[in-house]
Amino acid sequence: MLAVGGGCLVLGLAIVLLSGGESGKEQRDPTVIVQSAPEIELVDVLVPVRPIETGTEFMPDMFRVEQKPRVSLPSGTISRFEQIRGQFARDRIMTEIPMSDQQIMSVRPITAISKKIPEGFRAVTIPVDQTTGVEGWAKPGVKVDISWTSNKSGESLVTTIVYNAEVLSAGGNPAANPNEPAGQVSTVTLLVSDSDASKIHLAQTAGKLSLSLRGDTDSTGPRGPGGVLTLDDLLGRSVKSIPAVRKRLGCVKVRRPEGGYDEMCLGDEGNLEPVE
Repeated sequence: MLAVGGGCLVLGLAIVLLSGGESGKEQRDPTVIVQSAPEIELVDVLVPVRPIETGTEFMPDMFRVEQKPRVSLPSGTISRFEQIRGQFARDRIMTEIPMSDQQIMSVRPITAISKKIPEGFRAVTIPVDQTTGVEGWAKPGVKVDISWTSNKSGESLVTTIVYNAEVLSAGGNPAANPNEPAGQVSTVTLLVSDSDASKIHLAQTAGKLSLSLRGDTDSTGPRGPGGVLTLDDLLGRSVKSIPAVRKRLGCVKVRRPEGGYDEMCLGDEGNLEPVE
């Protein structure tokens, strides 16, 4: 009987403990807070209902107005037709894509090239071959550097005269298909500033131009001091020890107080030094 009673006592304690545990669990349950989703701001956008060809003047029946989340739209998105009335398509515009100010022009484009030339820039054409044209990979849309190789006083010189120029057309073709293999062309047209255009025209009269292809995301300028590269530089000779090279880099005549002149040329550090 004592054994049975003891067993009953143990069972009763277990029930009490379990009951207390369940009660504690209910007290520790966190309060659930339900928050409403933030409202999505919708704005009007202008959407073409059919493809619009390059140079076409915009008309109201070419578009419809839709509402899109503001957060998903790039800056410059057009919201109503009045913003583009009297404007023209810069390029071929596809249907169902919201209009952007990057797709419009205030004047009708005359050619496929002229529409891509911003104010202050020029399109210049240079001859290329399999080597100077990067084996035909200098296609429309890519960026290149332009190097000038010349000869002065019997010494070969090379310098980069233009950085990060865009190729507008290759062999007269302004369109580019990235899936097409490289093809040989004899000319390439480049988009450069008006001052760089003058450099290119002058360089073509006294030397040879070559293109160096840039990566798709590389927009950096020159790394290092740049300047003129000579055969002596390749051989590791000091410019200071070669008066002819120093003279080529830039020299001036300085009048002496007592009369006569001293010739001063640019040294390694960019300072003027007397010619020895």
